[in-house]
Amino acid sequence: MKTLVFLAGWTVCWCITPAVLRAQQFAVTTEWLNGTVYIGFDNRIEISPERDGCDAITVTADAGELKKDRDCRYFLRVSREGTVTLKVQQKVNGKLVSLGNRSLPVKHLSPPVASVGGRKSGPFPLAGFKLQTGVVITQEGITRRYFEAISFGIKVYRNRNLVFETTCAGPYFNNACKNFFQSLRPGDTVIIDSIRASCTSCRVQALGDLTYIMT
Repeated sequence: MKTLVFLAGWTVCWCITPAVLRAQQFAVTTEWLNGTVYIGFDNRIEISPERDGCDAITVTADAGELKKDRDCRYFLRVSREGTVTLKVQQKVNGKLVSLGNRSLPVKHLSPPVASVGGRKSGPFPLAGFKLQTGVVITQEGITRRYFEAISFGIKVYRNRNLVFETTCAGPYFNNACKNFFQSLRPGDTVIIDSIRASCTSCRVQALGDLTYIMT
C-alpha cells in the first residue's frame, strides 16, 4: 500500500508500507447433523475457504488420522472420546498463515439396531406384518437414519417345520417374501437373520436376529 508523506518545501515522497493480510474465513461441515465426530468411522468433513480454492489451504488434526479425499473433502478417523481440533492454514508468500482452529466433539456412536415396523422381536399382529416393506436400521438417540440393511435372510416356520426360506438384497423384502407373507397364519414364526448393515462412512456390521410370532 502506498502512503503519501509531505516534507518541508512541499516535496512529496512515495513510501511503500507492507499491506496487512486479512485472513479469510472458512466453513467446517460434518456429515452428522450435530457436528460430532464418531469413533471408528471415516467421518466425512468439508472445509471450505471463504474466497480461495480448496487447494489454497492446509488442514491438520491434533488427534486421529485425517486424509484428504478431493476438493474440500476430508475423512477423519478417531479412536478416543473428547475433542479433536482442526488447524486450518493458508500459504502466503511461501509461509503458512493460520486461518484459525475449529474443535469438534468426539463420541461413541450408539450401535445400529434392526427392527420391522418398530418392533425388535416378539408377537406381531398378522395384518400389520403383511403391510411391512422391509428391515429398518436405527440408532438410539439419533433421529436421522445413517445405516441401511444391505442383506438379510428370511425363514418361516409353521408347526416347527421350515416352510419358506429366502435371502433379500438391500433393506426391502423381495417379491418372494411379499407373496409368501400373504399366506402367513397366526402362530407362524418369522425369523430374520444374517442381517448386515452399513452406512456411507463405516464398515459393514452384522446385527442380531429378529424373531416374530404372528398373532
